[in-house]
Amino acid sequence: MAKVSREPLNFGVGQQSGHEALAGAAPLAVNVIVDAAGAVHRRPGITYYHQYLNYVSTEGAIVGLHSTADGRLFAVDAPNPTSRIYEIAGNRVINLSAQAEGALPPVETRLLGGRRPIIAETEAMLVLSAGSYPQKVLLGKPAVSSPLGGGPKPSTHVIAHQGRLLTNNIKDKDEIRYSATSYGSSIAGHEDWTSMEAGFFNADARPDPAVAVHENTNEIFVFGPTNLQIFSYSPAVISAGETQDILRYQNVNTREIGCSAPYSVVKFDQRFAFIDQHRRIVLTDGREYEFISSDIQQTLDDIPDWSDVFGYRVTLGPVDALCWCSPTDGRTFAYQISSKTWSIWMGYNDETANYAPWPVRCATRVIQTSEMLVGIPFPNSSDGTVARLSNHFFHDEYFATKIVARVETGFLDRGTSGRKLCRALRLSWRGTPSHDTAAFVQWRDDGGPWEHQRQIEIGYNSEVILRSLGVYRRRQWRVTFEGDNELVLARAEEEFELLPV
Repeated sequence: MAKVSREPLNFGVGQQSGHEALAGAAPLAVNVIVDAAGAVHRRPGITYYHQYLNYVSTEGAIVGLHSTADGRLFAVDAPNPTSRIYEIAGNRVINLSAQAEGALPPVETRLLGGRRPIIAETEAMLVLSAGSYPQKVLLGKPAVSSPLGGGPKPSTHVIAHQGRLLTNNIKDKDEIRYSATSYGSSIAGHEDWTSMEAGFFNADARPDPAVAVHENTNEIFVFGPTNLQIFSYSPAVISAGETQDILRYQNVNTREIGCSAPYSVVKFDQRFAFIDQHRRIVLTDGREYEFISSDIQQTLDDIPDWSDVFGYRVTLGPVDALCWCSPTDGRTFAYQISSKTWSIWMGYNDETANYAPWPVRCATRVIQTSEMLVGIPFPNSSDGTVARLSNHFFHDEYFATKIVARVETGFLDRGTSGRKLCRALRLSWRGTPSHDTAAFVQWRDDGGPWEHQRQIEIGYNSEVILRSLGVYRRRQWRVTFEGDNELVLARAEEEFELLPV
């Protein structure tokens, strides 16, 4: 009697396109989240920002979002050639960059520079930098936008640290400037860049420009194209009448890891993840580091231009993912922290019945409500709007489009190059069946064409069995699923029989 074996089909390993599919690596995972047990869920859906409001609209696409410590929401639109700053309060959009008629003297209320905005927060204000002189937004009611005073240098990045503001300097490119100190509701020290309490230090381990500056409360991380330098703050005591320069920031570590995409830096608790000079995605605390992109490295290497990639973190219930979007390529790469798996997040185009770029251009988390808010383009317009990510929506409600999830295995030979008869494929699903919830299975053998997809009929807590699926030596499997209701691929198994030589 022929021996029948049953082995799992692991669809929950994420995308492994950096490895060889013929050796079993999974070449594709689209729009999925893998939980700790290996079950495959769809990514969060995009829904409306406010339950009583269809949309909020800004005059340009939103590329910067910031939720303050007390829950106020601010947005920055794409430069054209300057960026407008908005406060979004419930169903109101307040354009802080609308110059009051007849105001004297004229005040620049827009954000200059033409780059993606970097936003720092103090108790009294937001400070924004985008490639020119920093802008401040005083957090009174109403909020007021105007240039940051005191003579700061043009910069692309700004941070708040130890009571000071720090910026890079796009003219003296290895220089990091810092302001005097301010605390509480005072901003006087943050508009002092020339006194003895203010100053600068140099990130000059090698003659690299400082392309990005970030902080993790303890230390300053200065990113160059070929190295990373970490600085710590050392309080200095100034004696009466002392005039010499005092070095307040000390270099405590330098790593031979550079940053090739200045807006790819994503903070993950005390660590940072970013794209290095070899297009690897690195996760580091400044001492130890981990390369997390090996599973998709070949895919990353094949993208023509990484310089405009930007990153953000999505923290939403069980979902904790670091995301990087390549605008020129159109794909968003999501790394799930808990399962250490990769997926590509994309939208869907009903007209072409194919994937489309995921529209998220920035993200922020509202601490008070645990909401994950995103900046997206307003449908069929150059305007922008704010939307919300939700684990309870299984389509992109805002765009009325599907979330089409797709996972593939690599080619499986079950430990032998001999012929196998696939007696049955068992797929265990959890979900709520409906008329528009659908799942499909395809397979191909030895690198040949995909078989015509078979639709699966799914019931409540259903195990679906497909029988007598042919003979193969190596087989690759694909599952695609979609619909407005929840649908989770919980487990997959194959029953097969080894055939005589």
